[in-house]
Amino acid sequence: MQAEESFPWGIHLIAVPLILIFGIFIGWSLRERKQAQDDTRKELTQKS
Repeated sequence: MQAEESFPWGIHLIAVPLILIFGIFIGWSLRERKQAQDDTRKELTQKS
């Protein structure tokens, strides 16, 4: 990028929030998956 070019605000105003939302979604789904695995593991150890 050369000095006389302006900062590309358009792509950043779209890309940054999308990446943030995508990261939150992935983190939340991994958290839910781990919680389900922990619950299953707890049930199996209680039955044994």
